[in-house]
Amino acid sequence: KPYQMRHSFSQMLKKLVLYKEFVQSHRSYLVNLQHVSAITGMELVMDNGVRLPISRNSYKAVNQAFISNYGLNK
Repeated sequence: KPYQMRHSFSQMLKKLVLYKEFVQSHRSYLVNLQHVSAITGMELVMDNGVRLPISRNSYKAVNQAFISNYGLNK
């Protein structure tokens, strides 16, 4: 569900990355890992089928966070 907020992306990033289930996959994307179904190549596949990019610099951290989060939710 989309939400409108009156915060900058950097403000939201600072607040949400404190929670283990949120990760920045790309410059403009902050993702809730509980809604990621897979990582394919350099993309996250969301549980609704939407594909989001993963930057080369973020790939390792995103992949590790996904693996850690996947183990907690299954």
